[in-house]
Amino acid sequence: MPIDFIFDSQERLGEQQRWIYEKIREMQPRAIRKLLTKSPIFRDDKDVLPLQAADMLAWHVRRQAERGDSNQFPVPDLLSHDGLHMAVDIDADQLRSTASRFNQVPGVAAIQRKSPWKRLFREIENLELLGVDTSRIGQKSTVQRASERIGQLFRRALFWRR
Repeated sequence: MPIDFIFDSQERLGEQQRWIYEKIREMQPRAIRKLLTKSPIFRDDKDVLPLQAADMLAWHVRRQAERGDSNQFPVPDLLSHDGLHMAVDIDADQLRSTASRFNQVPGVAAIQRKSPWKRLFREIENLELLGVDTSRIGQKSTVQRASERIGQLFRRALFWRR
């Protein structure tokens, strides 16, 4: 049974999220692709209570991590004891290492701000409307390199979950 990824609908941003998700999914090994739904699902968090709950949980997890005080923000710990909540801790060194590797991917610096990313996304959309397979452009595109890194992180998370 594939894993569904459900995001809060955010108009045009949803199209970009769907495109990125599908590109990353396409580039994963078959075993990983079988675990991921073909396309993410978008819903309004005002109408979907589990999405509101996920937002609230993410807020509590972030607060707990920022403050380092599980007594002040006990919700993540309380939920994790029922066996239904999974979290993967990424320490500061791992995060710096991942950020450093992403910064080495050619072209990443050019799309780290919103306006260059929007421009690139429009160009990619136009090429795809013309029938160009954008996943084959260049030796290894930024999306391909990012996809490989995300796949590594996903595989590592699955390994630690066992």
